[in-house]
Amino acid sequence: MLEINRNSLFYGGGLGLGDAPLAAGAGGPPRMFVNLSLADAIFKPRAAGQEVASHDAAARASQNNALMEIAVAYHALVEANGQLSVVRHAESLARAMVEQVEKFERAGFSSQTEISRARVNVAEWQRDVIDAERITIVHSAELARLLRLPPQVQLVPVEDFVLPVDYIDGMNDGAMDTEALIAQALGSRPEITQFAAMREAACWRVKEERWRPLIPSVQVGASAGGFGGGVSSKFIDDGSRSDVDVIAVWEMKNLGLGNVALQRERRGQLNQRVLELEDVRDRIAAEVVAATADVRAYRQQIGVTREAITEAQKSYELNDQRIRESEGLPIELIQSITALADAQAAYTEAVAKFNQAQYRLMRALGKLVVCQD
Repeated sequence: MLEINRNSLFYGGGLGLGDAPLAAGAGGPPRMFVNLSLADAIFKPRAAGQEVASHDAAARASQNNALMEIAVAYHALVEANGQLSVVRHAESLARAMVEQVEKFERAGFSSQTEISRARVNVAEWQRDVIDAERITIVHSAELARLLRLPPQVQLVPVEDFVLPVDYIDGMNDGAMDTEALIAQALGSRPEITQFAAMREAACWRVKEERWRPLIPSVQVGASAGGFGGGVSSKFIDDGSRSDVDVIAVWEMKNLGLGNVALQRERRGQLNQRVLELEDVRDRIAAEVVAATADVRAYRQQIGVTREAITEAQKSYELNDQRIRESEGLPIELIQSITALADAQAAYTEAVAKFNQAQYRLMRALGKLVVCQD
């Protein structure tokens, strides 16, 4: 029987790139190595590229949403300012009516009861003025928030009364039908690009897991240093040593059951992305239909309320003329003032909602863009 006691020593090393170092020789030194999954190398960059495209589209969608919110908030402030002008005008007419009632009362053609009634009407308009001023402050604070301004800054629009503006060509004469607008939106909305890219990324992940068991992971390792050995603890003979390994490994997770589970998971994620894309398409189509209906309806309301203002103004002037000719009493102006203010308020609301609906439609069509240097 021979009892052998041998030792060996390696001094040197290498660098590692990967999850775990490769062994070299008996006991093995650390080494420079690369542990590369070909499935990841082939499919992950493609999936990552689609994810980048998805994030870029999501950023554009967020910009469009922010621009729409700012535009809608601005027109809401313009509407509030217009409503404030309406009630202030009504209050001034009511005060003039009170002066006429007091003149008639001094002349014996009216009574103290009518004076009290006229003054109550003025107080009601004063209350409406105060409430309208509150609403303008609320909308100003909301717009300041969206513009990242201090909320205490009071924003005031240049115009006292809101005016209708045609932002979308072809909507005035009804030349563009709903189907054409939906097709335009589906081709322009960044959300379509976002979710389509997410779907493509999921497709690449499905392919990655499908091919993973068939494509090896390649491991390449190299090390260099000095190696020596001898009997017992004596290292009397050493020299240089270098090792190079090239290994291809096919991996089956849990005897293939793990790979099947991963494939099913990836297919489930792909189905989810497909359904999300279809949901986005349906939501965009619904937004286009709703915004188009709003634009057309509010445009019609503008015409109706404009005619109502003309008739209300005519009624007020005729009543005022009758009173000046001593054919009526000043207190009769209450109804005319209320009708005129209601018509002006309805027109202001219709115009503001018309402008806001156009911005919503532009956002639904994907036409809101951010200009960058």
